[in-house]
Amino acid sequence: MIMASSLTTRLRMPLLIGAVAFSMGATAAHAEKLTIGIGGSVNSLDPHFYSTTPNNLIAFHMFDRLVDRQADGKLAPGLATAWRSVSPTVWEFTLREGVTWHDGKPFTADDVAFTLKRALDVPNNLGGFAGIIRPITGVEVAGPHLVRLTTKTPIPNLPSDLTRLAIVSRHAGQDAATADYNSGKAAIGTGPFKFSGYTPGERIEFVRNDNWWGKKTDWTSVTVRLIPNVAVRTAALLSGDIDMIDSPSASDLPRLQASDKVKVSEVAGMRVNYVVPMIQPAPDAPAILDKKGAKIEPSPLTNQKVREALSLAINRVGIADR
Repeated sequence: MIMASSLTTRLRMPLLIGAVAFSMGATAAHAEKLTIGIGGSVNSLDPHFYSTTPNNLIAFHMFDRLVDRQADGKLAPGLATAWRSVSPTVWEFTLREGVTWHDGKPFTADDVAFTLKRALDVPNNLGGFAGIIRPITGVEVAGPHLVRLTTKTPIPNLPSDLTRLAIVSRHAGQDAATADYNSGKAAIGTGPFKFSGYTPGERIEFVRNDNWWGKKTDWTSVTVRLIPNVAVRTAALLSGDIDMIDSPSASDLPRLQASDKVKVSEVAGMRVNYVVPMIQPAPDAPAILDKKGAKIEPSPLTNQKVREALSLAINRVGIADR
């Protein structure tokens, strides 16, 4: 989440994990402009170029998904108002009627079909969508607002997987390159905000979409500033230069929590981090070296006792507590 519900620019997206801090001045009843400072790197406004948290944060302001996820992790209607499994390998999605793109053209099932094809075909894309798209072997446009997806094998979590996929329009994206999304030419979504401007490495600007199908947000415009240095980000918040930051440093949290000018919000994350020993690494994979810097053959990780020792060395309680 970005912030508490009264300040949410996009409430249901699973965006930033951990803590956020925002200026109490941003809660003013008549505030119309919101400036957010984030630490992550945004490398494209093309929602299918590279699936990363910062890229998705930006994309989901402009583009909706078939299925949303609420703050408590439960699935919620997005561009699809209902979905059901009609057979072990077929999912049917009923689409929301009356939705229009930012240019006023109607959203239909054909846009969903186009999206599912485009997400794997973006030239030079850095990926992140194959796990969602490749299991889908067939897309049937069964009506203007009805689409059926066939999968190779039963995929019970398909609706959940689709919370990560922004839906784009065929008419804007058919002949568009990633550069056209970055320029705003093809950045035409159905989401709560419209593209206003993009300065790579510096900021992204949005204006409110007053024709959005959902609840109108409090903000007429939102600016997301890219501030990778957490100290600079925090200083900008405390000085009033920006209204909100993500991921404040743990050492700054007590100071921020004690300030009457700042409110800190935290949300439980859904991210899973794991460590897998490379028992049979590729020839060019990083090796385990001895004190002289020579590669150890065979890898110590082939020894079960070494793997058990590494497992025992992990402070699971400490990680969970932090």
